[in-house]
Amino acid sequence: PATAAFHSGEMDAYSASTADAAILNQRGMKVRDITPPEYARFFGNGLATMGDTIRNDRELVEKFGRAFARGHAFALDDANREAVLAHLKAGNPQEGEDAEFQSALFDAVRSKTIPVGHLNEVFRQAATSRIITNAHRINQGKAPEFPEEGETGDCYFVEADDPGKALALVGKMVKDSIPKKFHFNPMEEIQILTPMQKGELGARNLNVMMQRLLNPSGDQVERFGITYRTGDKVMQTENDYDKEVYNGDIGRVLSIDNEASELVVNFDGRKVAYDFRELDELVLSYAITIHKSQGSEYPCVLIPMHMQHFVLLQRSLIYTALTRAKKLVIVLGTKKALNLAVTRAESRDRITTLAERLKEYVYKTEGDGK
Repeated sequence: PATAAFHSGEMDAYSASTADAAILNQRGMKVRDITPPEYARFFGNGLATMGDTIRNDRELVEKFGRAFARGHAFALDDANREAVLAHLKAGNPQEGEDAEFQSALFDAVRSKTIPVGHLNEVFRQAATSRIITNAHRINQGKAPEFPEEGETGDCYFVEADDPGKALALVGKMVKDSIPKKFHFNPMEEIQILTPMQKGELGARNLNVMMQRLLNPSGDQVERFGITYRTGDKVMQTENDYDKEVYNGDIGRVLSIDNEASELVVNFDGRKVAYDFRELDELVLSYAITIHKSQGSEYPCVLIPMHMQHFVLLQRSLIYTALTRAKKLVIVLGTKKALNLAVTRAESRDRITTLAERLKEYVYKTEGDGK
């Protein structure tokens, strides 16, 4: 819509995320960022306009800039905090997917005591990707759109009403169908993202099945209810500063020495040794929860979405899962569960005093000459 409005002359300037400005540029609209310098430190907002507008109507640009500044002043006023957070949740549910983090981040930015950077290009997916368009639809509470039978795309839905059949279909698709049709390596490039740990379509059960299908034999050890096998895909579940591995890091088991009670994992070319007593830090990661995937990206994502997951189905959850994929997304399950997730946008407010504490700290250190 912004591209069309610029082309038709109906719009001279545009206020939105800096990512939107990047998309306009990718689509051939050579827009310029005219964000006032004093507001450049605040992330997520930007002003864009055509070069001709700046040359031909400087007054319009100045007025637009003043309106932008007033909007920021409103957002940074403590009295308007709850209204701003409510607006963020309504317009961009992913910004509130972790309400506790959202409140802390908002307060940190509002305090004006920390440096803040801009994300101004879309790197994960192509700007015209159906992953992108469906992410926007989900944000607006609309059901995602998938290719008709025979059409190609990068975002698909596969119907599977029965949980048992859905489980078997997940295994077949990861092991055979997706590699054959889309040429993704099932161990290195395909990630299963599921809403829950427990249940037939939960991460624990999916991992047992995928280990059996993709890595059925090899040296192994069983600890803490999990069988670890050479070649397994595993994930670190807590920060270990001594080993320099962190919560969410994914690697492959290189070797298991039962005599030495040692298991070695390859994390992106770096070998990390674990005593068997430390294996409670590792879980299988053929399938992981959507929550654990936040901040990560994968070439291909398969998302089981079933009414078994009823308790956790949320708009922000499906948005997060969908946008972890760089090239391909397959949602497998029921339309009922998917539609429930899209329409449910509940969240819980968190009250922090972080902004006030940061300001107090900065004023104190400045007063002490530090």
